[in-house]
Amino acid sequence: QEFKLETNSPPAEFGRFNGGVVNLTTKAGSNTVAGTLFDFARHEALNAKNAFATGLAKPKYRRQQFGGVVGGPLKRDHTFFFGDYQGQRQTIARTVISTVPTLLQRQGVFTEAIGGRVPAIYDPATGTTARQPFANNTIPIARFDPVAKALLERYPLPTGAGTANNYRRLDDETQDQDQFTLRLDQRLGDGDQAFARLTHFRETFLPVTPLPEGSGVTSGTLGPQKTSTWSFASAWQRAFTGTLFNEVRLGDTRRHVDRSAASLGSSASASLGLPGIPATARFPNTLPTFLIAGYQQLGSPANTATDFGTSVTEVADTLTWVRGRHTVKAGLDWRWERLNVLQPPSPTGAFTFSTLFTDLPGTANTGTPLASFLLGQVQQFSIDLQQDEIRNRAQFQEYFAQDDWRLSDRVTLNAGLRYTLNFPSTEVNDQVGVFNLTTRQMEYAGQNGVPRAARQLHWNNLGPRFGLAVQATDSTVLRAGYGLVWIAVAAVTLTI
Repeated sequence: QEFKLETNSPPAEFGRFNGGVVNLTTKAGSNTVAGTLFDFARHEALNAKNAFATGLAKPKYRRQQFGGVVGGPLKRDHTFFFGDYQGQRQTIARTVISTVPTLLQRQGVFTEAIGGRVPAIYDPATGTTARQPFANNTIPIARFDPVAKALLERYPLPTGAGTANNYRRLDDETQDQDQFTLRLDQRLGDGDQAFARLTHFRETFLPVTPLPEGSGVTSGTLGPQKTSTWSFASAWQRAFTGTLFNEVRLGDTRRHVDRSAASLGSSASASLGLPGIPATARFPNTLPTFLIAGYQQLGSPANTATDFGTSVTEVADTLTWVRGRHTVKAGLDWRWERLNVLQPPSPTGAFTFSTLFTDLPGTANTGTPLASFLLGQVQQFSIDLQQDEIRNRAQFQEYFAQDDWRLSDRVTLNAGLRYTLNFPSTEVNDQVGVFNLTTRQMEYAGQNGVPRAARQLHWNNLGPRFGLAVQATDSTVLRAGYGLVWIAVAAVTLTI
C-alpha cells in the first residue's frame, strides 16, 4: 500500500543495515468488497525490427504478467481479509557461441591452424623431455583414452567453419513465477488490533546452456534452478493511552533453492568408467567437469549442484511515548538465523587439460589441450566431497532507545542508542575448522577444548545515532546525521 525509504541518518529503531532502510506496509481489507485484475503482455511480433538484422526473424521475446487482488470484510467492522496473486511466464531466445572440436580434431587430426598456428603434437609415451612427434600431426584413434572417446560424443558437431567460436546454439530461456499473499486483520477492541500475513513465492528458471546436454558456462544462474519462499508476518498493536502505544511483531521467512548440474544416468565411475570417483557423497550422478583450455568445458561450472535453505525468525517489540515536543521510542529486536547448505564445488571432480604432455618441453607452438584430453593426460584434478549438510545457526539481540525532539517548528533533533549482541554462530554438528595463526595448526570446533564457536561474543557493540534537521527557508531543509551500525560479516571462518 505504501513504503517509506530511510536514507539519511536512520533512527536507532533500525539496525543491521549498511545502506538505506525500506519500510513497507501491505494493503488491508475494509468494509467494502473490492478487487482488481491486471494483465501485461509483451511479444516479439509487437517489437520493432533491428535495422541491421536484415533477413533474420525477430528474436523470441515473450513475457506475460497477470494477477489480481481482492479484499473485504469477514465480519463487518471487526475482521477483514485481503489477498493477491501474481504470475509471470517469460520465454526469451538466447544465442550462445562456443568453441568445440572440429571434424578433423574429433578424428585426432591436428592440421588446422589454432590461433594462427598449427601446433606440433608430440607423443607423451616417447619421453618426458625429448619426445617424438605424431606422424602427420595425427593421433591414432587406437590411442584415444576410452573415457575421452566417450566424452567426445557429448560435444555437438560445429555449426560454423574455423577452430574458434565455431558452434552456435539458439534456444529458449524460460522463467516462470507465481506469488500469492493472504492478509487477515482483526480489531480486538477500542485500543487493540492485530494482523497476520502469509506470502508464498516460487520460481522455475531454465537457462540456455552452451551445449545441448547441459554442459558449459552460463551467464547469470549456473544451471536449472527452482526457488521457493514462504514468509509470515504478524503484529499486535495496543494503545494504552492517547500518548502511549506498543507494537509486538512476529515474523518468519524461509527460502529454499534447488539447482541442478549436468548429470549422468548413474555414478561417474559407472557411466564413464572413471576409477576412483566416490559414489557415497552427495550429487554422485553429476557429470565431472572437464576443463580443456580454449574449448567449451564439459560439465557444469563449480558450485552448480546446490540444495540449500535459509530461514530467519524475528520477534520485535516497540514502545512509543509522546510527551510534548518529545517522541520517545524503546524496544528490542531478536532474530534467529538458520542456514542448511549442500554445495560441494566439484562433487565428482574437475579435470584440467593443457598443452603439457603433448608439447615438446621448452619449444613454443607445440602441444594443444585437446590432444592431451584425447590421450587422457590430465594436468590437474580436484574433487570436493560433501556427505552432510552444513547447518549454521546464528542469534542476534538488539535493544534501542531514541528521542525525536522538536526544538522548534523549524528544528528537530534526533538522538538514540542501539545495543547489538551478535552471538557467535555455530554449526549443528561442529563441522567447523579454524586455522590458528599462533600455533599454525587447524583447530576443530568442539574438539580438544576448542569452543564450538569460531569467535567470542563482543559485549561493547554500542551504536549511537544522531540527526539534525533545520528548515532554513520554506523551500530549503538542511540535514546532518551520524550513525554506527554493527553487522556480522560472516557466519563462520571456514567450513569443511
